[in-house]
Amino acid sequence: MPSSNEDPYSEDTKKQALRMFDLGYSIQEIQYLLDIPSRRTIRKWFREFGKLPGLSEQYPDSLKEQCLLSYANGLPPKEIEDAVNVPADTITLWAAQAGISRERKYTLEEKQACLKLYERGNSSNAIFERTGIPAVTIRSWIAEAGIGRGQKRYSEEEKEHCIQLYLAGKSSTEVAKLTGIKGETIRSWLRKANLSRGSQGASGHPSV
Repeated sequence: MPSSNEDPYSEDTKKQALRMFDLGYSIQEIQYLLDIPSRRTIRKWFREFGKLPGLSEQYPDSLKEQCLLSYANGLPPKEIEDAVNVPADTITLWAAQAGISRERKYTLEEKQACLKLYERGNSSNAIFERTGIPAVTIRSWIAEAGIGRGQKRYSEEEKEHCIQLYLAGKSSTEVAKLTGIKGETIRSWLRKANLSRGSQGASGHPSV
């Protein structure tokens, strides 16, 4: 009799999941299409195949920063996981280590004060030292305000085009691929417009 820890899935199922991943399917889509209850199971397979970093391996700082910015902007860890294939619990741990709390609500005055300090030439880390507000939270406000040094400014037409693509059933990731605009920027616009579909796309399939 097999032990409770034995993997109940066949090698064919694992290989099918791997082929789908190589074709560009997200872990969320693979979970949905193959009817596998746990994403952790799929991630375990992909680590074994060398498609994802091992649990003890380091993720690039740029990817960690992207996850923290998304988290600071209010995106749920599972949605971030779907977009970048970093486990939700890892993202939550990073957020805790960075001092980003969903419970702490900053006032508009605090936000504006940080943005003014940034516009005067202070870095996000320097502002953190002065205010105690996590640097990643400050950077998310800077990105939202479109005042980042060297940050590309998008026109209202570009913004509206992205929103229309989303309303037509595209996920934010798909819109990003079609337009070349960062997914986080698009998701920020969608949240402001109260257009987030949550975890389901217009077709009923999980969005990515």
